[in-house]
Amino acid sequence: RFGAPSSMSWLAAEWKAGLPGPALSKIGELESKLEAFKRESQQKGIQIENLTATQRKGKQAEEEAKREVRDLRWELQNLTKAGEDMRAQNEKFKLEIQQRDNKIAQLENQVSKADKTVQDHQALVHQLKQELEVVRKQLSDAASMQAELPKASMAISRAASAAELVETNVVT
Repeated sequence: RFGAPSSMSWLAAEWKAGLPGPALSKIGELESKLEAFKRESQQKGIQIENLTATQRKGKQAEEEAKREVRDLRWELQNLTKAGEDMRAQNEKFKLEIQQRDNKIAQLENQVSKADKTVQDHQALVHQLKQELEVVRKQLSDAASMQAELPKASMAISRAASAAELVETNVVT
């Protein structure tokens, strides 16, 4: 690469003809050093090319790593936001469930009170029916007595009206 073509080597040797021995020795030493420097220069050039290629690859790898980090940060940000949204939605659902549970408990309480009221009314109807039976028996006994008939009739009518009124109120 750096040396003279081999066809010119006889010209290089011709100019040295007639020089004293110490000069030829010094020229040979300098030419050897020159050849060594040329080889070293070639090796350094190859090393520089290799290092440049390695540096280029390193920069590409660094850029790729930066892109990947940027993409991962973006993905992390999106996942964090999605997680926060899910937590907020979860809290909203918990609140809705609590409100529904409270409403169910309130309705169950109302049903329990209504059941108790129905039972109380049924007991009252039963009691009034028993009283009506007593009054009817008394009416039956009073029917045999002619003098007492008008008084008993009025009592029966009042009891029957009251029982019907209570029974009508219970049914409705």
